[in-house]
Amino acid sequence: MQRLKKAIKRMAAIGAGVAMLGATMGGAVAQNLADYPQPFVDSTGVFNEATTIVVGAKAAASDTLGAVNIATRLQFDAKVPVSSGSGTLQVSGGVTEDIPLGEPIANTTAVGFDVSLEDTDIESFQDTQISFQGKDYNVHDELLFGVNSPSVETSLTSKDDDYEDNVFLEAISKSIRYYYAFDDKINVSKATSSNPLEVKFLGRTLKITDVGSATKFTAYVGGEYFMDVGDVVTVDGKKITLENVGEGGAILVDVDGTRETISASSTKTINGIEVSNDETFYTNEISERSASLIIGKDAQSTYEDGDAFVGEDENDPDWEWEISNLREDLSTTINTTLVQTIAQHSGPIIGIRNAFTKDDDTDDPPGIGECLELPNEYVSLCLDSLTTPSDDYLEVTIKFATSVDTAKSGVAGSSTSAPVISITAPGNERFVMKTDGWMHVNASNNPTDAKTSSIYLQADGSNEANPWLVFYRDPNTNPSMVYAGNVTIGNATAFGTNTIAQVKFGDTKTSNVLLQFFNQTGVERPQFVVNITGDSSTELFDGEDVIVLNWTTASGSVSALGSTANTEQADEVVYLRTDQGIDIGTKDEDHRTRYGIIIKDPKSNGASDQVVLLIPSDMVQGNVVVKGPTTRVSGGAVSYIPADISINTRLDTEIAGSEANFDLILVGGPCANSAVSGAGVMTCEQARQALSPGEALIKMASNGENVALLVAGYEATETRMAAKVLQNYEDYSGQLKGSEVKVTGTLSQPSVTAMTA
Repeated sequence: MQRLKKAIKRMAAIGAGVAMLGATMGGAVAQNLADYPQPFVDSTGVFNEATTIVVGAKAAASDTLGAVNIATRLQFDAKVPVSSGSGTLQVSGGVTEDIPLGEPIANTTAVGFDVSLEDTDIESFQDTQISFQGKDYNVHDELLFGVNSPSVETSLTSKDDDYEDNVFLEAISKSIRYYYAFDDKINVSKATSSNPLEVKFLGRTLKITDVGSATKFTAYVGGEYFMDVGDVVTVDGKKITLENVGEGGAILVDVDGTRETISASSTKTINGIEVSNDETFYTNEISERSASLIIGKDAQSTYEDGDAFVGEDENDPDWEWEISNLREDLSTTINTTLVQTIAQHSGPIIGIRNAFTKDDDTDDPPGIGECLELPNEYVSLCLDSLTTPSDDYLEVTIKFATSVDTAKSGVAGSSTSAPVISITAPGNERFVMKTDGWMHVNASNNPTDAKTSSIYLQADGSNEANPWLVFYRDPNTNPSMVYAGNVTIGNATAFGTNTIAQVKFGDTKTSNVLLQFFNQTGVERPQFVVNITGDSSTELFDGEDVIVLNWTTASGSVSALGSTANTEQADEVVYLRTDQGIDIGTKDEDHRTRYGIIIKDPKSNGASDQVVLLIPSDMVQGNVVVKGPTTRVSGGAVSYIPADISINTRLDTEIAGSEANFDLILVGGPCANSAVSGAGVMTCEQARQALSPGEALIKMASNGENVALLVAGYEATETRMAAKVLQNYEDYSGQLKGSEVKVTGTLSQPSVTAMTA
């Protein structure tokens, strides 16, 4: 429970640990300077604690200054994401909707997303053309949601006490689906190993080579690599080297010291890694030979409908394949009405669906600032923020006060020490008095629409017909205790017969939050009712969000909240949603209603015969965002504060022989920093050949299962110049790319030239 009281949990997306279709692992992932400062600080600001900045023990001072520049920027980039709870979102390249609490994110009304989203909604989605066996076909990506799930939930809409006053994005199994849809008639079953159907599925290459049945296919699903002879990639922690390409299409491959020959268009498992020889390019010059390889633990696999998706736990996957109708010569038609049960689509279906259910705290559903991620992070479903700021709430206290002087009003039945139901809020004019329908109103004071922040209900045992007196406090009158009138006894079937007042706070006003009173004839359990509606019935209709407080009277006077004073009871506070009642009087955590009102710790407050409500300045809704890799989101819930990190700094002599244990930032060339050659990045002689006076090099290379980033100049001054580039890397976003760049210019104005794509 306490876990949920933290300002944030993780920002890492749910399922982020799932292996990605076609993704490479280990150092090869990060060998692109365009991703800097990754892998040292990731895209959410999380610092990589394996990061170690190394300078030579005998290096010049300029190398040390360069290391300081790099470390300073990494410290700046390392952030802790903090949920501010609300914000106005600007989303480009994706879509956002403000979803009422307790409601699904997609439905047929004006509230929520369309059930189906395509490239017009998410710019990174495909709407393109592919070629298959000499014919072109139009295709597109499509994302579907269930009509009842996913949904934005609170403790009172989901009934999970551990949610407390937090808001979460729930999803049940099969409520999120992604499809690669064919817009033209196509017979997928014609795919063969020599003439495969190649598509971009979830952003990765998928080559279907055989269709075993309407619900089963075989495909290459490993990472696709275009390698020259001598190139090295790291996959699943192992180095794969293309050593040679033969004239007949065979290749010689080394996998972490194990060498094997793979014939043309064949697949072989070498040292635990499956390598497929997809295509080769041969010339007489060995340096010009290359090959297209598909590499992975299982580079080619067979999948059937319902199987775990690539990289998922076979026995408990988060995502599973949805495959059907592969032998039909039809276009794909998606049925959007049965998304959560049987997806009765027509035409070839290649897709995935969520196999997980996240509908209570033990499932760890995403909270504010968190996302549900599809594989490969191809698309994210995020509960970005709430529409109302976390500090924009009015505290309203409804309590049993044993002694209030109502006699100052001068009305018969009042008392100098009256037990009352007291309704108060800080500030001025928080309530607007409403007396329509009362049996008797103090017409001389004309209390209708009078504004106050203190209201008192007093039982008058001497008046059987109109047993409740209503007072309010007006600091501008003398006396300040003003008699408003008598409310009637209610009928036997309805609560909320009498509206005492409306809450007035920000955009919460008029009929949004009504304070009502009901005393059933012959029953000594009067009810104080907080009746809540939205600005429109599509968001929240009357009777769907109601808080009922049950009181007790004795000898003609109010005597307790619940049946016994100073004791909490379950039914003294009841939450009603339409016709469903939940007793919450003994719950020891905060709860949030559909409008967004927070009921503070009913148990401890009930023991003091009071109820404390935090009423938002407007109806609270969840800002839900559906985004792809290119979506830009600004505003919203998440701000960032500096992270408390400690960057590991070492001399080259201190890590000699253990370089592969770290993600290294090597400042200074191999002639001055022996860790550069120790990590296998470059020798001193290679550096002399690579650099001329006035030049520096920034190079990302593999370091075993880790990475090494070299920042080296012809002389120490150029090293410092290159470090300046990394200190201001955002200024070089168009030039920092590939695994290696050359830096020239001056210390104040470095210039970057890419050397690799």
